[in-house]
Amino acid sequence: MRIPVGNFGNQTAQAAPGVRVPTGAFVDGSAEAMQQTGRQLSGIGADLLEAQSRAQTLRQMTESKGALVGLQDEISRSVEAGDLDPAKAQTVWDERSKKLMGDQLSKVAAGQRETVGAQLGELGQSLGFRVRDAATKRTQQNIGGDLTALGIALERENDPAKASTLYDQSVRAMGPSAGWAPAQIESNINTFREKAYATKAYSLVNGARNSMAELNKVESMLNSEEFAALDPQRRAVLLNTTTGYKTALEQRAVAQAQRAEIQAAKRDRQAAGIFAEVQQLSTQGKKLDPQYLAGAAAAMTGTPYEAAFKAAVEQAPAGTALAMRPLSEQRELLDGLLAEGNRIGWTPTRQEMYDKAQKSYEASQRDYKADPLRAAVDRSVLPELAPLDVSGGIAGITQGVQARLEQAKQVEVVAGRPVSPFTSDEAVQVASLFNTLPPDQRATSIATLSKAVGTRTMSAIAAQLDSKDRSLALAAALGDQQRPNGGLVSEQILRGEQAMKDKRVPDADVTRWRSEIAAEVRGVFATTEMEDAVIDAAVRVRADADVRKEGRSIRNAIENVAGGIVDFNGGKIPLPLGMTESQFERGLVALTPDSFTDQAPDGNVFVAGKAVPVSEFVKGLPDAVLRHAGQGRYTVSSGTGVVLNQAGQPVIVRVSNGTR
Repeated sequence: MRIPVGNFGNQTAQAAPGVRVPTGAFVDGSAEAMQQTGRQLSGIGADLLEAQSRAQTLRQMTESKGALVGLQDEISRSVEAGDLDPAKAQTVWDERSKKLMGDQLSKVAAGQRETVGAQLGELGQSLGFRVRDAATKRTQQNIGGDLTALGIALERENDPAKASTLYDQSVRAMGPSAGWAPAQIESNINTFREKAYATKAYSLVNGARNSMAELNKVESMLNSEEFAALDPQRRAVLLNTTTGYKTALEQRAVAQAQRAEIQAAKRDRQAAGIFAEVQQLSTQGKKLDPQYLAGAAAAMTGTPYEAAFKAAVEQAPAGTALAMRPLSEQRELLDGLLAEGNRIGWTPTRQEMYDKAQKSYEASQRDYKADPLRAAVDRSVLPELAPLDVSGGIAGITQGVQARLEQAKQVEVVAGRPVSPFTSDEAVQVASLFNTLPPDQRATSIATLSKAVGTRTMSAIAAQLDSKDRSLALAAALGDQQRPNGGLVSEQILRGEQAMKDKRVPDADVTRWRSEIAAEVRGVFATTEMEDAVIDAAVRVRADADVRKEGRSIRNAIENVAGGIVDFNGGKIPLPLGMTESQFERGLVALTPDSFTDQAPDGNVFVAGKAVPVSEFVKGLPDAVLRHAGQGRYTVSSGTGVVLNQAGQPVIVRVSNGTR
């Protein structure tokens, strides 16, 4: 920036000449006027007229002085406010004050004008000095403002040495014209120099804040002679700032490294989770989605699990093949691997093979128990589930369940037990549909469904419903079973359940019935679960009988749901439903070796490990100790065990009305 330093800088505002008012400038023709006045006022006393004239003159003089002072104040304020150029202030004062005094003197009596004019002229000169002082002060302020603006602009210059030199020259040249004393001039120069170097230093520090090398360079510069003019306190603050920036950079670098480590660890953890999923799916023999595998492969790239992931995917087909086999075959394979390892010794490879096969088997067992149909789809035993519309109610389900029945039979081969044609979710909907009906219609619908799907499948449906609705499951397990005197046993169970809920039978009676029924049932049936089901069903039948006042006995209740319990060859067994003891005995006698061809195709059964021809086994059945193994099904005791076939499976004796 260049700033003029010639006459503008050295010239000081000069005092303006005072306003000179000639004594006779405003009194010409006064003698004639006075004479005329005298003639006009000849009637008034001379003394009184003179007093009046003096009063008027005094008033005019006072008003004129006030107006002159007001004018000076107005012009001075305009100069101070910057509305009037101080260089023009004196001229404006001269012109306006002369006109004001002329206007005021014209109002003064002719005889007094010279006196008043002299006093106004003296006052005008004094007030002119004030205007000059205001103009001078404003001019100095303007010069000082220009120097201040120059300093602000020069502070931003990139070269503080050059800026300091220019500011030094400008202030020394124009500072006196601004009214600055020598001490103030030196102080301003020193202050500017410190600010200029401080601004430069701050700019350097701020610009280097993201670079460790640049910060080190700036620190070196701040401690050099180049910044000797920098205030020591500012230098200390700036050096502390660079230290703070350096510390922040170090912390940032550490944080970035930690974030990188954390991100890598997170990626490894995610890869580990995905690998575990893939390994679990392949071990369980479930079919892997190609799109899922593609995403999983991308997640494995560059992680410690990449190689293991590829191996798991390669082994997935073998796992699927294993999982598609019946559970009994999977168990046999496991037993074979275990026996082989124990016979020839274990290796890591053999142990890994056994572990994977065991996990696959355990997962299959768990899934087939929870939801057999979906487990079969997951393992490619079924390509997909046949559609089943449950919106048509029980009647619609009964008509549309046939395709599912075929699939359930396929899954039964793998699971080794009866399978429901419903998924777990569908079973909940079926239960809801049943429960919307009154007990009699509910029982009829259960019987209709039982006839459509068969007794074995209905038992699977009952087991599926058991965790959702105990009474409904008990009724479903009985299917279309009839009471001796007519009517569905399932209706008795549902009515009895409702009677107990409605408190139409006393709780004390229910507790007593349960205890008496349990005393008859415990130890008779094949499993504790079967006994619990018989007890729960019989209690409900007994409650219904009590409300209806018919057949009110514990024995009748048990016979209705499970058949009569009799002592037979030293043990208690339940008779097949609807059979008397004599009918049962005749049924045993009627059995032939052909009745066991499917279980003992080699013609032998094994008693305590010894082969016995089926013909001899059949002859001894009327005197054998039997144990319940299901409705109309019994095993034969042989010492501490049961009679087995060649495959090591218990031989089942089946006795029913017309069923071999």
